[in-house]
Amino acid sequence: MNIPELIGTAWNSLTVKRVYGEPCEKDGVVVIPAATVWGGGGGGDGLDGRRAQGAGFGVIAHPTGAYEIKGGKVRWVPAVDVNRLVTATAAVAVTYLLTRSRRTRVESRTTSSGV
Repeated sequence: MNIPELIGTAWNSLTVKRVYGEPCEKDGVVVIPAATVWGGGGGGDGLDGRRAQGAGFGVIAHPTGAYEIKGGKVRWVPAVDVNRLVTATAAVAVTYLLTRSRRTRVESRTTSSGV
């Protein structure tokens, strides 16, 4: 596969079908899953007059949520990213502990110096 073919294949893989899944229906409720999709790639051809080619492409997708259609009404149901939630909670906790420790040291210096 040459570079233009690879780029064409990569471009075609970034479609709305990657963002919205096939609708699922059960008991009168239709669910349409949705995701956030990122992609990127690059390539090169030739080096010092030699015949060489190289290319690469990657796609990352994360679930975002789903549209729920029930009784003629549409509702957005967000997906919960547990990993992101745990990471954010840990970052807040570490920040709190570091600032608390620093504040305690500053207060103890102020108290011991008689100010």
